[in-house]
Amino acid sequence: NAQGGLMLPPVYPRPMSAHLLVQQYDEVSVLAGKIETGVVSTLKERSVFEYLAGKRVTTPLPLYPNVVECYASDRHRLLPLDVAPGTSPKAWADAVQAALSASPCTTQMPHTR
Repeated sequence: NAQGGLMLPPVYPRPMSAHLLVQQYDEVSVLAGKIETGVVSTLKERSVFEYLAGKRVTTPLPLYPNVVECYASDRHRLLPLDVAPGTSPKAWADAVQAALSASPCTTQMPHTR
């Protein structure tokens, strides 16, 4: 699946894979809920496995990712998206969607035979 391919070598070193949140284009709509439930604070201190198991680290104010990238299939690489921390998780997720929509990254995966 695409998520696994984007979080492992050669894209990122293997030790980082437990601390990355890789989302497919159609999952951007659920980012606000993940931010609200501590996905970033958990990934910084623990791992994605602990987040998924419900062992979450929460903070008084939500934490936001410090890097947001999208995959440009025509360029075969990740491109940075300029997304600042939001005033709320929903505002931040909306900013991610707007940046993604304005980016050269494609939301349609190429068909292969």
